[in-house]
Amino acid sequence: MVKPYDYRWDKDDAQIYKEIFQTIPIIDAHVHQGTDIDKHYSTSDMLIRSMNKNKIAKSIIFPLNDPEKGKDFHIPNEKILRVFNKHPSRFVPFCRLDPNGEWKDELELRLSQGFVGVKLHPASQKFTIGGRKAQPIYRLAEKHNLMVLIHSGFSMAKVAGDIQKLIRKFPNLKIILGHAAFVDMVATAKVVKDKPNVLFEVSTLKVFELYNLMKIVPPEQIIFGSDYPYYNQRIGLEVFLDVALITKKTPSQIAAMLGLNINKWLEPVGQGIKKKRKRKTPAPFYRGMFKFLQQPARIPGFALKLPVLPIALLNEQFNGMIKHLKYLKNRERLELVVNYLRIYSMLSNAEILFSQRAYKRAFNRFDIIKLIKSPDLEKEKKYFDIINKVARSILRRRKEIISYLEKGGLFNLSSVKGDIMMAKNICVLRILKN
Repeated sequence: MVKPYDYRWDKDDAQIYKEIFQTIPIIDAHVHQGTDIDKHYSTSDMLIRSMNKNKIAKSIIFPLNDPEKGKDFHIPNEKILRVFNKHPSRFVPFCRLDPNGEWKDELELRLSQGFVGVKLHPASQKFTIGGRKAQPIYRLAEKHNLMVLIHSGFSMAKVAGDIQKLIRKFPNLKIILGHAAFVDMVATAKVVKDKPNVLFEVSTLKVFELYNLMKIVPPEQIIFGSDYPYYNQRIGLEVFLDVALITKKTPSQIAAMLGLNINKWLEPVGQGIKKKRKRKTPAPFYRGMFKFLQQPARIPGFALKLPVLPIALLNEQFNGMIKHLKYLKNRERLELVVNYLRIYSMLSNAEILFSQRAYKRAFNRFDIIKLIKSPDLEKEKKYFDIINKVARSILRRRKEIISYLEKGGLFNLSSVKGDIMMAKNICVLRILKN
């Protein structure tokens, strides 16, 4: 297991990052492998490099909406098996199924091969979460103690009612709500409050949504996920950790959300992080770590930067951000925040234009974004580089994006949506920290 003792991004926050990540096994609960019909793809080598770079111990992996899925996802699930067999200590295999297809034999096969969960995507496979088609899968998953990760994000509507039906009919089913049901988060949180068999997985949430989630859902029900390759694992972790600190989560709560909560489900099936044998007399370091975990999240120099901005930014209104520029006295930082605000505004505008099929104007926004440079602040360069990379990638895929949308593809399910979401989260995060 990789020890994330040197995990950090900003020098200002190096100590708190180091303390929190000193002994935490990070588990990414939402990772795709293979190829998608929208041309996104991920190989095991790509993923391992990203995990090593970001000190992620394990990833739960499952197929994308593969063009070779057929009626049973057999070929994509076979790819997951090969990846798992290649790196059994780093990956946890979930199979993907289509309730409308021929899934029974496929599920039986994957059970015999050691798969420990199922991924379901109601929007892509066109079924309802609580509907008749999916119920036989839930029944077998509950019987065999499988986890079921259900997409509850983009292109979904109200989901709380369906989830309520689900937990009533299958009270022992282990449910992971992919993207934390952000489309209906408040209602869903009320329905599953204090249900230990339901976890909210946070991949691709906006900063505002993640802030709300951590305010209304107990930390015992929250787990980290990235949605790789649709999202950058490092940015996902940075947003997650900073929002956890803003919402005053303790180090022990952060440790639980980043890995220990989902590890409790993985351990009984032999896929958890292996624990070291306990010593009769704890080593001095572990005694110190235990003491640290009992403390509130103290962030030297960090909290001073954040008291005004988070609440105001929850409106996710551009004008609401602008009014806080008066708090910035340093001209260089003012210029920096203005640039992030410009980028955020253009990204939001591009989303609207794409949904209106005004493609030329939408792509024009990314032409402008790629030209915006960071002020002379070295630590901001990597963030502007990522945003520029996103802009160039979208421009490079101009023809295929237009083709996908013109054929009736939903913008919320397009590869562009995740890219824009990541870039917007970077903007908000950097505004908060400047």
